Amino acid sequence: KVFVYDCPDDDGVRHTGVICNPVLEELAPEARVLDDSNEGCLSVPTAYASLARPDYAVVRGQDAQGNPIKVRGSGYFARCLQHETDHLYGYLYIDR
Repeated sequence: KVFVYDCPDDDGVRHTGVICNPVLEELAPEARVLDDSNEGCLSVPTAYASLARPDYAVVRGQDAQGNPIKVRGSGYFARCLQHETDHLYGYLYIDR
């Protein structure tokens, strides 16, 4: 399982990289602030829906060379990390 990302955060900072075998870390309840922004996907063209997701995400995995990595993101970048990890486990945003 692998995904490549090129995604801005809410401040416009561009994040690029590769995550192999991604696993989303479970956030403590007190650290979870949900953002219910609209979400869309190229797998479901022209459809958008409100989906509550944590506004901060941590994904563990490996880089392209197999080294352990941890990628942290907030805002839109956090949503991207969660969305792409979901894809690799067979979920689309409309399944949530």
